[in-house]
Amino acid sequence: MNLSSDQLLEAYELLWNNRTLDRSLPAEESTVSAIKRELQDELTHPRVRVKPDQKFYQAVERIVYSSLSRDEKIGLIQLYTAIFHEITD
Repeated sequence: MNLSSDQLLEAYELLWNNRTLDRSLPAEESTVSAIKRELQDELTHPRVRVKPDQKFYQAVERIVYSSLSRDEKIGLIQLYTAIFHEITD
């Protein structure tokens, strides 16, 4: 089952409830933007930032061990994977 952009955004918010999301953007753009910021560690001071591969691993681990539904987990991991490849290629 494929989740809608709104469902993926809701799942993202459940795991990262302290993140500020741009509500002026459509759900898909808002989710992608937030994940890019997360993977590039933009919310951390430059001296202590970690590489995208470490942030990707941490995010996937958080998703896997969360209480989200199986479909939500798969959807978020697929989105994280696509964005990870986009920013590291």
